[in-house]
Amino acid sequence: MKVWFTSDLHFSHANIIKYCNRPFADVDEMNATLIRNWNEVVGPNDLVWNLGDVAMGNRKRIPEYRQQLNGRIHLVRGNHDYGKQLDCFDEVHKSAVIELDGVTVELIHNPRHVKGLGDVALVGHIHNKWAVMPKGTVVPEYKAEDHFDAGFVAPVDIFNVGVDVRGFRPVSLTQVLDQEDFHKEIDDGYCSCGCNAHDQCKNPNCCHHA
Repeated sequence: MKVWFTSDLHFSHANIIKYCNRPFADVDEMNATLIRNWNEVVGPNDLVWNLGDVAMGNRKRIPEYRQQLNGRIHLVRGNHDYGKQLDCFDEVHKSAVIELDGVTVELIHNPRHVKGLGDVALVGHIHNKWAVMPKGTVVPEYKAEDHFDAGFVAPVDIFNVGVDVRGFRPVSLTQVLDQEDFHKEIDDGYCSCGCNAHDQCKNPNCCHHA
């Protein structure tokens, strides 16, 4: 069994394409790509920690999306996750601390709520604002359509596993912690904006524009 991490898929959220410069024409293309990318990585017996914000728009479709995704899914609730639709997940948490590959990992949706309970923290929530905040870094405030998070000092190294900075697919702890390994995957065709080296990507944050 392999363990994977992801966050902020935002199934069926049309505006997230605009807000985060996602390289999709519409929600149908985005939903299909997220599901395809997930299943290319995750096996039927794998475990995925999804760190929140599964969908917006028609949340009643969450069980439908879940049925199409491989593996067992443990959801750490985000600010957009609520209702009986969440019963389709194997486990639902407010936060969690796990041991994996000799590393104690704190899992929570909002980086502002990291308590420093592990060696590192994995988060979502902030989409494409940043990928890594080292311990001691002053994390900038985060403004979104419906909320505001004040800045704070990172108590541990904090890694964003949201799809907007992880190639629109789940990632392993090794990929998260080894940034050189992750960037090698980018060079091999998986970009942090979700395109590949053969696409004509319009995302200004695309690594192939560097």
